[in-house]
Amino acid sequence: MSQDTIPVRKEYSCTEKFLGSGFGNLPNESLGILQFSAGHSNLTYPVEQMYRDSRINRIFEGTNEINRLMIPPHLFRKAVKGGYDLAARVEEAVVQLSKSEPIGHAIYEKEREAVEMIRSLFLLNAGLAYEAFGSSLVHEQEALMKLADLAIALYASESAVYRTYKAIQENGEEKEELKILLTRTFIEGVIWDAERLSRQLVSELVYKGKRDQLIGLVIRECGRFSSFGKATARNRRIAEHVYDKGEYCC
Repeated sequence: MSQDTIPVRKEYSCTEKFLGSGFGNLPNESLGILQFSAGHSNLTYPVEQMYRDSRINRIFEGTNEINRLMIPPHLFRKAVKGGYDLAARVEEAVVQLSKSEPIGHAIYEKEREAVEMIRSLFLLNAGLAYEAFGSSLVHEQEALMKLADLAIALYASESAVYRTYKAIQENGEEKEELKILLTRTFIEGVIWDAERLSRQLVSELVYKGKRDQLIGLVIRECGRFSSFGKATARNRRIAEHVYDKGEYCC
C-alpha cells in the first residue's frame, strides 16, 4: 500500500476482511448443498479446490485479524488530532437511537434508515469503548475486534443498500427486484450481527444501571429493522431467479 492510499486504509481493511471471509463462506455453503443433493459425502467436486484455496484470501495483504485491529484506531487517532469530533457524533448517535421515530414509506426508506441505525450503534459503542479505556484502548484487542466487525458491517451494508437504491432510481423497482431481495436478506443478517456485537460491548463496557438501559435501547432499535417481510419466501424467490438463469444474475 502506497502513501497515497493511506487515507482509505480503513476502507481497504474493511473490504479485505469482508471479501476474505465471504469467499470462504461461499464454497463452504456450496459443498454443503452439493453433498446434500447428491446424497454422498465422499464425492469430489471442483468447488472443493476453491474451498481449500479460499483460506489464503484471509492471509493475502494482511490477515483478517490484523486488518480488523487497524480499523477502529484510525477513528480514534483522527479524533485525538482534532480531525473528527467523536464526542459530538456519539451524542448525536444516542439521540437518534433514542428517538425511535416511525419508519417512513418512501422508496427503499426502511433499508436506508437501517444503515443509519447501524452507524449509530457503531458510534455509540466506539464512544463507550473510548470512555472506558481512553488511550489504552489500542491494547484492548477484544473490544477493537468487535468494533471492527461493527464497522465492516456498516461499510458493507451501506454499499449494498445505496448501490441498490441507485439502481432503483435508474431502472425502477420492478426491474431491480433481485437486487432488492438480495439486499434485504443481507441487511437482516447484518442487523442480527450488529445487535449481538452491541450487546456484548455494552455488557463489557458499562456499569449495571446504564448497561440495562442501553441494552434495552439496542434491542428495541434492532427489533424495528429486523424483518423486511417473510424471509423464507424472499430467499426462495432469490433461488428461483438464480435457478432460472442458471448462473449468478444480479
